[in-house]
Amino acid sequence: MSRMLTDLTPTLEAKARKFLVICADRNLPVHITCTARSIQEQEALYAQGRETLSKVNELRKAVGLWALTEEENRRPPVTWTLKSRHIVYSPNEKARAFDVAIVKDKQFVWDLKVNVNDNDIPDWEEIGILGESCGLEWGGRWNRPDRPHFQEKENS
Repeated sequence: MSRMLTDLTPTLEAKARKFLVICADRNLPVHITCTARSIQEQEALYAQGRETLSKVNELRKAVGLWALTEEENRRPPVTWTLKSRHIVYSPNEKARAFDVAIVKDKQFVWDLKVNVNDNDIPDWEEIGILGESCGLEWGGRWNRPDRPHFQEKENS
């Protein structure tokens, strides 16, 4: 899995860079956690919470990911699809999505109520609005919200 913005389509890379600058200007520490991934990496992530721990860790090991614990594998799935816009099928292809994390005290924070910049707006909602202002589609608006996920709009 990549965290490099250069692994995104040129249009998405430009929007992602603008998004990161705006977040920094608002004192929202955001970190890119994923840009491009292979189909095998997507399958390993998709298996989490759906398959046995041994199967999940077999898939994860095959793509160089660390082994999960039983507790980690009981958490809700980290992805809902095998057709993610993160997937690149060839070396020349670029990803059409990226994921982020909010950072507090040098740790990723997934709490929906976190407010690192103390402005009375929950940070996940705030970064969603900021991403949308950059022309991104935010996964937080979906029927099954995926707040860390941003992608190119369908007609971009």
